[in-house]
Amino acid sequence: MTLPTSRVPWILGLLSGLRLLGWWLGASPEGPLGSDPALWGLTALDLQAGNPPLTVPLYPWLMGLLPGQILSNGLLLSLFSAWLLPLAGWWAAKHFGDRAALWTGTLLLVLPDGLVMAFQLQPDAMTSLWAVLLTGSLLRSRWAWIIPLTLVGLVLREHGTPMVPLILLFSLLSKGPRLLRTSTLLLGALIVPSLFGGSVGLDQPWSSRSETAMSLLTTDQKPPHLRQEQWQDFRARGPIKRIQWHTSRSLKEAGDAWGWLALAALLWGTSRRRDLLPAVLPILPTFGALLLWSERRHVTVMTPVFVLICAVVLAHSSSKKTLRLGGVAATFFAIWGLLSLPEEARRQRSESAAFGPVQSTAEALCELAEDGDWILSIDQRLILWCPIPQLSDPTHPEAWNAWLVAPAHSVLGPWKPEHTAIKEAWFYRLSSEHLDSPCKSSDSLPRRYLLANGPTPHPAFTQIPMPGSPPVGVPYPETCP
Repeated sequence: MTLPTSRVPWILGLLSGLRLLGWWLGASPEGPLGSDPALWGLTALDLQAGNPPLTVPLYPWLMGLLPGQILSNGLLLSLFSAWLLPLAGWWAAKHFGDRAALWTGTLLLVLPDGLVMAFQLQPDAMTSLWAVLLTGSLLRSRWAWIIPLTLVGLVLREHGTPMVPLILLFSLLSKGPRLLRTSTLLLGALIVPSLFGGSVGLDQPWSSRSETAMSLLTTDQKPPHLRQEQWQDFRARGPIKRIQWHTSRSLKEAGDAWGWLALAALLWGTSRRRDLLPAVLPILPTFGALLLWSERRHVTVMTPVFVLICAVVLAHSSSKKTLRLGGVAATFFAIWGLLSLPEEARRQRSESAAFGPVQSTAEALCELAEDGDWILSIDQRLILWCPIPQLSDPTHPEAWNAWLVAPAHSVLGPWKPEHTAIKEAWFYRLSSEHLDSPCKSSDSLPRRYLLANGPTPHPAFTQIPMPGSPPVGVPYPETCP
């Protein structure tokens, strides 16, 4: 009995929703999860305040555009993207027949990272969805979709910028009105970032994230965001061994994802299907994860494209041996990924539990804060619930209006504890009893919520005490002579 084609997307949509519901009931993820949710939430606040973004702005812009609270909007975007992913995979492979589409959609249902990314405050799920939709458009040579999706990539993730020259090359090699396509892509690439707070062209504030990470491969000076012991260990490796470290870490963290890539490359190479060549384009930026980043998510955002290639080749293979071995390998990698779910569930439960004290601390701070106040803290997550602009320089006169959030008994005078009810963190203010008022400054400070992006350290990070450190004297403004 054959499943009616018209029912497949409805069934995939239902199963996709059920898997997300099951993960929510089983893992109980709460809060803005992810490796750095503050990066995206604070960018959304900056965009609302009219500040230029320091990170790729589409996801934060959408968070502020939707009605409701920023945090709930960001989680809703991730959840919707993860739900839609199997349907997008089915659509992308539909060009190659019903069986290829069904296999792609089914395999995407069992990929573990779709579940994990759905409850994170970062655009990983949206990036996976973007990659699959772009791949399907490329395989169809549907330029009415390729051009806008390529331009969307510029403001979605760092993966997007390298796609512009790749798609331009594909445009020049494809049939049709090449001049119109290439000119539209070039003009759009120059203008689109400026619509989201960037500048005209491809050199954007958020591109420094990748540039800083690349410099860590060769620099001999300690980056401020690394602790001394971490830097001594990393520096001793040298540039080549640093790359090897990133590679081995990526293979360890995302072994099943790289397995899908290897299987896709093997199947595509042996089948010699030139019509699948465009599907390779969205994958190419993934290899930057070996050099710049090495977390699991930087590779798994493209795993749905690997799966699509595998499913298409196997669905049209005339070799029983290839079909049998490829099917066994695909099953193995699918099971390998599913075996990671218990650990992923434990991590998300741990992250969820850690956000409780952060939220309660932020809410207590907001009850004391007034308009015009600033915050000094190493934990930028506080600002997600208490949107106070960050102060980069504690010696600026605006420090008189700043709240210094630090561990109990960790800060020396003239910073005086004003709120000590929370054990994990005290709120300090400059004390007029110990320090005269400073001279007025003509310097106007931009009221920003995010001060640094990625490997670039928070400007005041080295001056604020870490948990467990001995009491320190935080700098303060100079008084008038």
